[in-house]
Amino acid sequence: MKKSNLILLLMGFAVAIILQLRPIADFDIFWQIKIGQLMLEQGALITRDPFTYTHSGELIPVLGWIAQLVFAGAYKVCSWRGVQWVHAGLMAAAYAIAGWSAIQSRMRIFSVVCAVVIGFLVGYSNSNVRPQSFALCCFALMLFLVCSDMKVGLRIFALVPVLLIWQNSHPSVSLGFLLLSVMAVVGWVRFHLDMSKDKPWGITAACLIGLAAQFVSPIGFDIIPVAKANADIARSLRVNEWLPAWHPGVVASMIFFWLALAFFLPIFLKRRKELKVDQIIIFLVMTALTIASARFALFWGVAMIPIFARLIDSEIPDRLFRWPGNSTCSRPLSASVVLGAFCVAIATPMVCGQPVFADRIPVEGIAWLKTVLPAGRIYNTREYGGPLILNGRPEWKIAIDGRLYMYGKDEWKRYAEESTGKLPLESIVKEARPDAFFLQIGPHQPLIDLLRKASNWREVYSDAKCVIFLPIDWREAK
Repeated sequence: MKKSNLILLLMGFAVAIILQLRPIADFDIFWQIKIGQLMLEQGALITRDPFTYTHSGELIPVLGWIAQLVFAGAYKVCSWRGVQWVHAGLMAAAYAIAGWSAIQSRMRIFSVVCAVVIGFLVGYSNSNVRPQSFALCCFALMLFLVCSDMKVGLRIFALVPVLLIWQNSHPSVSLGFLLLSVMAVVGWVRFHLDMSKDKPWGITAACLIGLAAQFVSPIGFDIIPVAKANADIARSLRVNEWLPAWHPGVVASMIFFWLALAFFLPIFLKRRKELKVDQIIIFLVMTALTIASARFALFWGVAMIPIFARLIDSEIPDRLFRWPGNSTCSRPLSASVVLGAFCVAIATPMVCGQPVFADRIPVEGIAWLKTVLPAGRIYNTREYGGPLILNGRPEWKIAIDGRLYMYGKDEWKRYAEESTGKLPLESIVKEARPDAFFLQIGPHQPLIDLLRKASNWREVYSDAKCVIFLPIDWREAK
């Protein structure tokens, strides 16, 4: 095995280890796993809502079913460690594929390693366990195929399953379509201006596949209104990842993006004529998208790796960091190193005793509620919907969760009014008829204050994350 490839593999294992040491902090992965479990149990896609009392039995869009099945399978076999292994493996593969693309372009391994480290740091703040890891890996594969020197027919053939898996794991293949569209348009413009002798049929075909892939899923063309509703609600709720990169709410988590952009932009302008046209397009489009919405930083970090590697390579002396003589390792040595790294990557999180969940996940509160309320309707903070779903369904029915597209604008308006105490408690109880309130301290503090003053509700549990209220006669009801 080439030394450069071996080093890149070791970097991939290092990325996987670091990601596994990061506790699970995403609330939505819980309901994603539960939907996957239901699909495994029923042998069919879940098309009606099984979780809420607000939309119980209603038709729901089927999104990300491949990722849900894979995560549920991993959870069944190895619990949360299995879920982390899948996520970390996909993320590591994305960075390794991007790095390998740079190596194939004869970039020095030093430049590639630096580029991978920078790309990883940019995306780390947005690397929580969730189906986006499937999208990132497919995105890296798409860029590798589009920018490689493989025959056009082979690239197109390989691109079809990549984009289909992407859209059915995380419905964001529109990002790939946008990038391919710009490449195709620029390619035809260059051809008609006699700046290129070749007609860009290959990238045009890839663009058409990207267009079609957006609708090759269980919900077909309904993805358009669903995606629009999700984006509109996310922006109205000011979900962090949908905010622009300069917004005070995300500027701290985007610091590596801004530092990388500030460092490489002058070099990019200086060396732009040494870059391929496709690389210039990728740099400009992905940078614009990331500045407009922080959620693209993860993809920006991967997309920039081959570009950063080339820019770094062009700035260091030509003879520096070149492999002298034989640049390969023997097969036994390579196999031993890879096997050892794999074992370390699997064992490190367990040996370190790193907690599985971040402090924000209300594990203790949910466990306590299960002991006193094995079944019932729970009025909850939106973020806590996922953990409640995985731990209590079907015995528990919740009010709301992270499937933003499921709830209309009027529902979100009422939810905001309830959270801020603008509606009387009697109105909330009459509408929801809850058996318990499971609320997050902070966002629901006004409602918590109302419940504490109420004579017919009792605060039965509280910690740094959540507060639980049950009816005053809950002991008799139990």
